[in-house]
Amino acid sequence: AILLKGKPLFLPEGREVLISNEAGLHRHPIRWEPMPDRIANGIDPGGGLEIGPPRTIPLPAVPTRFARSHDGRTLGMVSESSGMGWLLDLDSETVGQERLIHNGASFVGLSPDGQWMSTSGWHSGLVRLWNARTGAIVREWPLFRATSFFTLDSRVLVTSQGDEFGFHDVESGKLLYRLRRDVS
Repeated sequence: AILLKGKPLFLPEGREVLISNEAGLHRHPIRWEPMPDRIANGIDPGGGLEIGPPRTIPLPAVPTRFARSHDGRTLGMVSESSGMGWLLDLDSETVGQERLIHNGASFVGLSPDGQWMSTSGWHSGLVRLWNARTGAIVREWPLFRATSFFTLDSRVLVTSQGDEFGFHDVESGKLLYRLRRDVS
């Protein structure tokens, strides 16, 4: 048995699981093979699952949360304890040079196209929108204890705060609409 300690994220196609912890980001290959000889003998009808030994990618800090681009090639990560976010290219296994400074950030969103990154936090009074390619802050919204994520077309940033969702155009920053919700 393998002990997978940390926060898991399965990559598209289910061939790898990423686990982050204080030692870095660990890429575990996954292999699933039906085992006909065992099925014929009435043993293990589900087949065989193998999780291989990891390759470790060092990170600048222990991530609190991470999000991936739609194609699974890029991870946006944020560390509340270090007050920063960063991008990781999974193809080259390199961490981008830009550190996205945001004290108190504990949530991260990455647009499906990998162009935008958002950071926000339970202990932060801001939602920040970043250009993921340059590391530049594009805009900020004064929202306390907010989370954020992107629509599938990467054109709208959705913020969630208390009893309301806000839908913001990423190009202009304009609030497109609000959706109130009941909070129990």
